[in-house]
Amino acid sequence: LFAAIAYFFQKYIAIYVGEQKAMIQSSKVLELVQADLHTLVKYLKKNIPCNCLDTKYKEVKSITKMGVCRNTNCSLPNRMVERSKMLYCTRCRDANYCSRECQKAAWPFHKKLCKKT
Repeated sequence: LFAAIAYFFQKYIAIYVGEQKAMIQSSKVLELVQADLHTLVKYLKKNIPCNCLDTKYKEVKSITKMGVCRNTNCSLPNRMVERSKMLYCTRCRDANYCSRECQKAAWPFHKKLCKKT
């Protein structure tokens, strides 16, 4: 949860100071809220300017990265799926799904929020 909050404020500040291409991706926030250990350690390692997480990252590097399907009615446990197998909305590139079926099922809600980037 703390990584998701840190990400949000990092992007919020970037937007506030006018950095180009700064955008808060809701999929990234959701991913960090329900992050697997690999994703969490990698994010923190990238954003903490020291070598303190190098050893931990080597330990968790072999853990499969997981993502969250954006379809709230997804039948997978905790809506978690291997990130390498996820499908992304080709329009906004922000929403991700475990399958074409979940993407189609979520479209009526997602199309209200979907913006071409």
